[in-house]
Amino acid sequence: MIFFISILVVLLSLKPVYAETVEEIINLAKLYNPDIKRIEKEVEVLKQKSKTAGRLPNPSFSFSIKDSGNFTVFQYIPWYEKLQLQKEIEEKRYESQMILLKQEKSKILRQIIENALYIQFYREKIAINNQALELIDNILHGSITETDKSKLLIFKTGLVLENQDLKLLVSKLISDIRVLVNYDIKDVEIKPFNLQEIDQEELREKVKKFSLSVKYIEKQIERDRLSYKLAKEIFMPDFGISVTYKSKDRFQDAFSMGVNLYVNVPVWKRLNQEQIVLEQKLQLIASEEKRVNVINQTIWSLDKLIQEYNYSKEKLKLVESSIKTYETDLNLTVHNFLNGKETINNLLYTISENISIKNRKNQEILSATLSFFKILEIFGEI
Repeated sequence: MIFFISILVVLLSLKPVYAETVEEIINLAKLYNPDIKRIEKEVEVLKQKSKTAGRLPNPSFSFSIKDSGNFTVFQYIPWYEKLQLQKEIEEKRYESQMILLKQEKSKILRQIIENALYIQFYREKIAINNQALELIDNILHGSITETDKSKLLIFKTGLVLENQDLKLLVSKLISDIRVLVNYDIKDVEIKPFNLQEIDQEELREKVKKFSLSVKYIEKQIERDRLSYKLAKEIFMPDFGISVTYKSKDRFQDAFSMGVNLYVNVPVWKRLNQEQIVLEQKLQLIASEEKRVNVINQTIWSLDKLIQEYNYSKEKLKLVESSIKTYETDLNLTVHNFLNGKETINNLLYTISENISIKNRKNQEILSATLSFFKILEIFGEI
């Protein structure tokens, strides 16, 4: 699905003091987040290990002064496929860790975006409360009774206190982003998110090939197949070659050199050898069975997220179609109250309902957006 990569650019833009766009904040996290740096170093070690896994083991040296002295070099030479299999196993291990790194990165970046979206949500609530506060102030300047004035002031106090709590939440979320990015982010500003259509069947098929969890288990299966094949090589012969330099008693003979070839041929299978092979075979079977479970679990998670996304979109449409009615009712109620045709309780109830419907709109936008980014996280496309 093409929009998965491109939509991130237009979904939201974060504008702190040191980063103007969401891509810059993400890049800061990649550069400075300690967990990402740790995994990158681990991956680099595995990369170097995969390069050296196919080399011959170091030779052994021995020296003896018996019989005028001799010096021997012995080189162990495994069956020719063993070294290649060891190299391929380490390469698969490296590729697996690369997938884990991508999973970890996606998780951290999604957390950053999620915190930013909550900041947007809380700031929208503050703005909605401020609209109500402005309306209340206008009403207070009208000709109303002291009792009604007191009730409006109590209601106003509740909104002011709620705004203070919301500002504290915003401050904490900015601090959380600062910790995740490991950089001095001062503030976050987000552009509106445009909800998109999602093809559920297409994504279900995409899970089987491109979700990070499935790709990881497939790399594990490939590694287990190679490990099983390597385990069976225990029944193949190994070789060794030694070169010995011996000094001679007579000066004219100087030194002599001897070359010996050793072949270790397993004559019969030992119990411990068969157990090693069997354990690797069982590991391979377990991994293959696990793949089916991983695919199913990932698809179920995807289905749940898509349902949440679509339900939020549907509820959002309903809310948006009702907001104008709520606003009209509020204006009429205020007008009637100022003309003595509505009670203070009806006015406060109408103001509360107007605040609630606007907050509900923002809640559904938040829910849909969070679900969408969790879908992106499944594929590592954040």
